[in-house]
Amino acid sequence: MTLFCAAPREFKVERFDWSFEKKGRGGGGDSGYGESTVGVRLLSFGAEHEFITVLYPSGPAPQMESIAGGVRVHLADGVSEEVVFRTPHADEPAGAAHVRLKRAGREIVALSGRNVNTLRSQGDVGLFIPECGYDFGPVPDWLIQQRDSKPRPSP
Repeated sequence: MTLFCAAPREFKVERFDWSFEKKGRGGGGDSGYGESTVGVRLLSFGAEHEFITVLYPSGPAPQMESIAGGVRVHLADGVSEEVVFRTPHADEPAGAAHVRLKRAGREIVALSGRNVNTLRSQGDVGLFIPECGYDFGPVPDWLIQQRDSKPRPSP
């Protein structure tokens, strides 16, 4: 799989390998099960914290480049496709386009606020998983430090 990060311009990549082993219950040779994967963690240290990424599943990935608010993918036949995301404004009509897909410079899809909510949280990854009783193995130190900060009252 190929990962292309179109935004932000400044970011750091770390490997984030993950594994889990569930011990079998009782005797009788029940060994339980396990799984593992090789992962990636993207970190932003600059002023921008919104990520625009492309995951290309297999084979040689096409050429990709960052464009304002999105990404351009150059296909094998010389045609390019662009996906552009736009942050919605509170006072605009619900029908305003938030995501546009263009092929060879021609718009082929526009998704509005009725189709997609770009302000919706995409969820958190953190200590809530072990707290629910589904043990993914040891909690990494970086995650404990990230989630351990308590809000402090303003002076």
